[in-house]
Amino acid sequence: MIGIIVATADGAVFQQQGYMSDEAARFLVGYREAAALVGFGVRMLPVILTGVWSFPGTEQLGEEKRCLVGLHDGSGNDDIYRSVLQYYPMALDSDDEVVVSFIAVDNFQHCPVEEAFDTGRLAACFDIAAWAVDSLPYRPSTGIYDLTKHDVKALSLGVWVNILATWLSRIGIFSNEFLEKIRLVICRFVIEKLACIKKGATANVEAYIKEQPGIMARLVDMMRHCSDERLSYLPMDPEALCRAILVRSLRFFQAEGEENGKEGQ
Repeated sequence: MIGIIVATADGAVFQQQGYMSDEAARFLVGYREAAALVGFGVRMLPVILTGVWSFPGTEQLGEEKRCLVGLHDGSGNDDIYRSVLQYYPMALDSDDEVVVSFIAVDNFQHCPVEEAFDTGRLAACFDIAAWAVDSLPYRPSTGIYDLTKHDVKALSLGVWVNILATWLSRIGIFSNEFLEKIRLVICRFVIEKLACIKKGATANVEAYIKEQPGIMARLVDMMRHCSDERLSYLPMDPEALCRAILVRSLRFFQAEGEENGKEGQ
């Protein structure tokens, strides 16, 4: 579905309108496929937005790339949420929590048609992971790096996305080659988050990497730390398994040489 957010006398609402490009249509197919497979007790409804848009509590007007909205989530967007769900009446009968993912149309401007399916699948992994990690408690961590609770949250999001992407690869949705590419994308995303936390929104990521020698290699190793064998149990108890892998991965990230080796065994 594609449309705009408009202001009305009763508040902001979603209105369906606009042309769905081939890239956007393929993106949504891939997104819905991955979201349905991963599950997690959450039903994601991806909605593409055109034009300038803004929500309370998000970034500056027009700069948002993706915004997740749930009912009574504290964001003040309940009217917009309900206006979307009127197009999905069956979603109201679902036992799963329903979350709307608003995605800016410019996400597809540089997306080749042949990559749109996998891009949508990866976007679903990010959204489900983001919704899950938002509910977790975070506290500072010391080790090789001194991490604030915000740093830990950024790392946790990367680990959670990697778990979901690795599992999708294991069941044949992503190729091994694409999974390796995804892990580099995740690492870059985490590095950018860490740099912004430390240096602000205009942070120079390359300069941050130089100030933290070895951090990119450590992130890549942490992503590979997730055992394929353990992922066999993901569909049975996904949240508990993801939390267990998250704890081990963060410990691995912070551990020195010998302890690091033991943790990976």
